[in-house]
Amino acid sequence: IFSIIYNFIIELIFKVSTVLYSDLPFFNRLTLRQARVVLFSRGIIIGGVIYFIGYYLNVLTEKQKVSIEIEQLKKEKLSAQLEELKQQMSPHFLFNSLNSIQRMYVEGNENDANEYMADFAELMRKILDNSGQNTISLNEELTALKLYLNLEQLRCQNKISYSIHIDEHIDTHNTSVPPLIIQPFVENAIWHGILPKKESGHIAIDISQEKHQIKCAIHDDGVGFSPELTTQHKSKGIKITEQRIGNKIIIESTPNQGTTVSFYIKNS
Repeated sequence: IFSIIYNFIIELIFKVSTVLYSDLPFFNRLTLRQARVVLFSRGIIIGGVIYFIGYYLNVLTEKQKVSIEIEQLKKEKLSAQLEELKQQMSPHFLFNSLNSIQRMYVEGNENDANEYMADFAELMRKILDNSGQNTISLNEELTALKLYLNLEQLRCQNKISYSIHIDEHIDTHNTSVPPLIIQPFVENAIWHGILPKKESGHIAIDISQEKHQIKCAIHDDGVGFSPELTTQHKSKGIKITEQRIGNKIIIESTPNQGTTVSFYIKNS
């Protein structure tokens, strides 16, 4: 389309030049003042046409740029969604869950295996349903989180205990959060905090209201790590979560005392 418009402009200029030269007898019959008025009028018309075409070309260029940017954003969004889904469906968790189901059947614990498999299937359904949503209710988030924790309790033979405290001023049904925003940190607390130590451990999840934000804090009494190693514990998954919530994630840890991860979500 740009080549068509370019050829049109060249042809227009050629025709204007031809008209100007062919009209010499006409201009000879006009006074100097009349000739100037005619030339000025034609100049305004031609200038207006060229300006309009230039403006149109500029609009087309901007639309093309916007179209390219939209396509790029769509690709980035799709890539981010796939990355989020990978973060939500941890390969470690899937592999260990399937192994646990197999072990229970082999050991003859069919009732436990059936219960585990039913909860596992329900959690997978929730993960897949919520992965296409930008936000879900806090109640749905906590339901999925409890399913996950109950599965891990059964898999780890009750080496893990947990508690969830919710500020009484928070309406969990009408408070929106990104899907499975808490679970990855609980999973880290289990794998890197509690399981490495010999005795059983506890995970405390506290959700409170602070002005127009929801504060989530996940504390475990696991092995912890040195403060200077905090930056090393900021994985790619944490960076993705920071992008999702638009806030920094704070990690505080003390060796042999445990780790606390906290972050804020805008209350919507």
